[in-house]
Amino acid sequence: MYGYHTTHFVHIRALYGSISDWGELYRQAFRSLEPGGWIENMEINIHMYSDIPEVRDDPDQIFKRWAKVFWEATDMINRTLRIAMNGTQRKLMVEAGFVNVVEKTYQVPCGAWSSDPKMKKIGAYNLAFMDESLEGFALFMLREIMKWEYEEVQLFVMEMRKAIRDSKIRPYYLMTNVFGQKPEEYK
Repeated sequence: MYGYHTTHFVHIRALYGSISDWGELYRQAFRSLEPGGWIENMEINIHMYSDIPEVRDDPDQIFKRWAKVFWEATDMINRTLRIAMNGTQRKLMVEAGFVNVVEKTYQVPCGAWSSDPKMKKIGAYNLAFMDESLEGFALFMLREIMKWEYEEVQLFVMEMRKAIRDSKIRPYYLMTNVFGQKPEEYK
């Protein structure tokens, strides 16, 4: 990374699945920050959700199977897609030495189903993003790591695409933003 105490702000976003040691990443950020400097990390939980009971409570629902297979794949290559879950980002930032650490989690709609005009627009853009990126996200992980056949991947992606396009089930994911400060008195 950069030299010691040279920056006043470090922003990290969407590195889920690509970092083998998040604690070390945060320690490097800590070393690079000047005293009083800030770090911010925004990550997505890849598990999609729905508050519709028949979707939420179905153990074989595509959202659950999608998350499970990608968690398994990234575990096999010593990466994690779980960084935005269970307060992990916050815990690791505190362990790295950051203070005033705040964690905020946001529900991000996938599709224009929200009654709130702003969230409806965000959801529409998010659906376009998700719809176009599912196959690219899935191909490497499922073909190269999980050793699935190409046709299996296509069917899995098609099932997920159908679910995220279904506004009746109101799909969403959680995005976690965590920020913290290097102590002012740190030498």
